[in-house]
Amino acid sequence: MPQLISVILPSYNHAHYIGEAIDSVLQQSHSNFELIVVDDGSTDNSLEVIRSYSDERISIIEQSNSGAHNAINRGLSIADGEYLTILNSDDRYYPDRFEKMLQSLQYSEGDFCFSNVDMIDAGSDHYRGWRYDHYHELCKKCRDVSGNVFLVANPAFTTSNFFFSRKAYNQVGEFYNLRYTHDWNWALRYSAECQVIWLDEKLMDYRVHDSNTLLESAVWNHLFEDSYNFSCYLHTISKKHTTIENINNIYLNLLLRNESYVAVAVAVFLSYLGRGLVKDDKALLQLLQDDTFRDKVITLVKNTKLNSDVFLSYQYLSNKIFMHDHYKNTLAEKEKELQHVLALLESEKLNNRSFIQKAKKKLQGMFPFSR
Repeated sequence: MPQLISVILPSYNHAHYIGEAIDSVLQQSHSNFELIVVDDGSTDNSLEVIRSYSDERISIIEQSNSGAHNAINRGLSIADGEYLTILNSDDRYYPDRFEKMLQSLQYSEGDFCFSNVDMIDAGSDHYRGWRYDHYHELCKKCRDVSGNVFLVANPAFTTSNFFFSRKAYNQVGEFYNLRYTHDWNWALRYSAECQVIWLDEKLMDYRVHDSNTLLESAVWNHLFEDSYNFSCYLHTISKKHTTIENINNIYLNLLLRNESYVAVAVAVFLSYLGRGLVKDDKALLQLLQDDTFRDKVITLVKNTKLNSDVFLSYQYLSNKIFMHDHYKNTLAEKEKELQHVLALLESEKLNNRSFIQKAKKKLQGMFPFSR
C-alpha cells in the first residue's frame, strides 16, 4: 500500500476558488490520501461547495474564525498520514505533485521539500505581473548563495508548497501565530536543524488576487514578523556553533542580502533573547503583541533615519525593487547602511547608553548571547 498523505486545506471565504483546490487533490496520480478541510468560520458559501463533494477521503471540520495558522494546526493534529501537506483554498496542485514530491523525499532520504510554483489570477489564467517577476528574482537570489536559502528569502513562497514527513512535523511542531509569515517561520525552524529539498519543477499554481495582496497598512506588522523570524533563527544557530566568526561570515552576510532585513529591530529582539528578558522564541512572540514594546521598536527604527524602503517588507516593495534599479542595493551598500546604524547608535539621538552598547555589540557581531 502506498504511503498515506494527509492534505490539510484551511478554508476561509474562498467559495469561488475552493472547488478548484479540492479537484486538484482528487485528481492526484497518488490516490492514497486523506483531505482534511478546516473551515475557519467562512461567511460565504464555501461550506456549501465543500459539502457538495461525496468522496469518502474528505473530512470537514468547522470552527469559528481563528486564523490560518490555527486552522492548519487543527488539521495537522488529527492527520493520520505518514506524509503531510497543506493547500490553501485558493491555490491548486498539478496532478502528479504528490507522486513527485514523495519520490523526491524518498530518493534523498529527506523530510521536507518544496517545488517551483506557477501563478494564476482570479480567473485561473496565467499571471505574469510584478509578483511573478518578484518570485523568479527571489528564486534566483536564493540559488546564488551557499547556505540556508531561507535566511535570504522564502523560495517556497506559500504553505501550499510545503510537503513534509511526520518526523519533520514532530520535530518542528505547530505553526506559530504569525499573520504573514507562519510558513517562513516554520521553514526557518526546520532548516536550522535539517536540510530542505528544493525540487526544481513547477508542481502547483499560486493564485494572485486582491485579497492576498499585502496592503501598506500592514507593512509594520510584516516588519515585526520578519525581524522576529531572523532573530529566532540566529539565536538557535548561535547555540549550535562554537566558532563565532564562522557564524558572522556565513549567516550575517546571508541576512544582509535580504531586502526585509531590519538591523535595529533584529538587534532589539536578539537583545531580549540573549539577555534572558524573554524565555524563548514563543515568549518573544507574545511580547510582539505588546503595544508599548512595538512603539519603542518603531521609534528606534525611525530614529536611525535610514531610507524607509530598507525597513519595509519585500512583498510590499517588490514592484519598486524590480522596476527601479536604484532600489537594488548591493551587499556592500547594505554593509555601509549597517555602519550608519552603528554611528547613529553612538550619537546623542539615543539616550540610553547601556542599551546603545548592547545594541552595538549585537549589530557588530550578533554573537555570543550572554547575559
